[in-house]
Amino acid sequence: VLENFSGDIEVSGWDRNLVRVQADHPSRTRINVAVRPATVVVSAVTRIRLPDLDNRRRAQAEYKKALEEIELPSRVSYQLTVPRWMGLALSGLNSSISVAGVEGDVTAEVVNGSVDLRGGRGTIRLGSVNGEVEATGVQGSVEASSVSEGITLRDVTLVDPACFTAY
Repeated sequence: VLENFSGDIEVSGWDRNLVRVQADHPSRTRINVAVRPATVVVSAVTRIRLPDLDNRRRAQAEYKKALEEIELPSRVSYQLTVPRWMGLALSGLNSSISVAGVEGDVTAEVVNGSVDLRGGRGTIRLGSVNGEVEATGVQGSVEASSVSEGITLRDVTLVDPACFTAY
């Protein structure tokens, strides 16, 4: 699972049972990787320390720790290398997503940006509000959507023709 505020996401599959996460980000941004049974969750956060407000802070002592730091989303570009069999759940607000060489389920959704999938088997869900959606070499059930741009599907093998939705 990868949810990105801003920055591109590039994923490629390999024949190892390891997940490699590379991230290009500002120095104050911290990348968190949580490994759970059957799931790897990647997230990023930038902590900003607020200026001391002296008198107002003293009056609100019970809230002091909450007011000292805030967490903000940050621009991070990710390059992930995952086992080919691994299913993916990727999303971004201001991001483009590119996935190649995987054979598991893929969900890739963005608000502002494009989605490009090369390969994938099983349940495929691709979507963009403001961007193009493209899939090549996909097998399984396919759902593809784009509000403002086109959808291009090439070399798609459907398990069942009723398992295809494009809007």
